[in-house]
Amino acid sequence: MKLDGYTLQARLMPTYGVLLPIAVGLQVWLPDGAILQRLTTILVAPAPLAVLLAQLGRDRGYSLQKQLWAGWGGALTTQMLRHRRTDANPVMRQSYHTCIERLFPDLKIPTPDEENANPQAADHVYEAATKKLIAATRDRDRFPLIYKENVSYGFRRNLWGLRPFGLILSIGGAVICLARVSTLSPNADGFVACGACVVMAILWGFYIKRSWVRIPAEAYAERLFESCEVLKPQEDDTAQ
Repeated sequence: MKLDGYTLQARLMPTYGVLLPIAVGLQVWLPDGAILQRLTTILVAPAPLAVLLAQLGRDRGYSLQKQLWAGWGGALTTQMLRHRRTDANPVMRQSYHTCIERLFPDLKIPTPDEENANPQAADHVYEAATKKLIAATRDRDRFPLIYKENVSYGFRRNLWGLRPFGLILSIGGAVICLARVSTLSPNADGFVACGACVVMAILWGFYIKRSWVRIPAEAYAERLFESCEVLKPQEDDTAQ
């Protein structure tokens, strides 16, 4: 697995976050005062397994993406091009339509009547336009905002996909800490670690939700279509 920026941030870090509570729980069993060993356990111990599980996080997040989109009413990039979306700015939508037809002459944006008559066919056109734009904007140096929002979306999507595992392991980490506190002499480290695992469980249970994933998805769609204004028609053929 190539550890490029996207893989590290959007695929590896979510799985690392899932495993972190167990590392926090295990470190409380180390001898008192073993600060270096405790930090090593928390920061380093999850890393090898996280690398192995990074693909699992990516696959699960990607497989649940359609479920996300279904709950939103479709991919947000597709929604931004729909005439029937009433909460969108019609001036900006028309600008996107005009730019897309200029960039990709083989695509004809449906009229409102055509979209109403066959919404699925219209969505196919919008999806094709989105894929062409993605292919034309892969240059991270030229389109840094698109790349950053894509990373942010990938991170949150994959983290949401791993949510059940994160919640279970956070509770497991808290149980490990409580076992240490109840069976051996209680210490501050044990109580702090328990609190950290409980906080992580709360985050998994109440914060990492569909609405949290939607925020960067909307930002990514906006940045992607803004690129229409700077692209030239021939770039869809030359982009890598």
